[in-house]
Amino acid sequence: MTLHRAKPLVFSALLLFISLSIAELSLRLLGLAIPEVDALIGPRRDMTRVIPHPLLGHVGNPEFFEHDARGFRNKRSVDRAHVVALGDSHTYGTGVDAADAWPSVLARQLDEVVYNMGLGGYGAAHNAENVMTALSLKPEHVVFALYPGNDFYDDFRFAMRNGRLAALTSVEEAEKAAALERD
Repeated sequence: MTLHRAKPLVFSALLLFISLSIAELSLRLLGLAIPEVDALIGPRRDMTRVIPHPLLGHVGNPEFFEHDARGFRNKRSVDRAHVVALGDSHTYGTGVDAADAWPSVLARQLDEVVYNMGLGGYGAAHNAENVMTALSLKPEHVVFALYPGNDFYDDFRFAMRNGRLAALTSVEEAEKAAALERD
């Protein structure tokens, strides 16, 4: 390749590098000016929504930008709620903005506080463990959303992890289930 042909290629690569550097700097400055943008593009963007828990397997991460101090997907923790919604990823609102999750929509329709205690991977057993937290908010209504597509499996995994099926299964069946869970 001659020097004459290499000049446009070098110039294009340099221009691309400068453009990307300016874009990166602009986004970082925007993140400093608007905290919500920083939560999406800043250091917390890779933070996981859930953290390990010895009994439940996982709980919501209170440090995740959409979560409250309890680790649930609410703007803030509350001391009292008109409705508490227990459930799985459908209640959490996986795949939609927090404002479009059904507990948020219900809150707008009722013009009442609806506290979202849904989390992906939760089944009835997980929510039974969380019911005391739900009741501590003194709700008039507790809505438990069950999704039969995977909640029973989530309950089975919960029971196996916590040794609650030992009396119901043989040793061989328990070992097979544990092996499946590890895979």
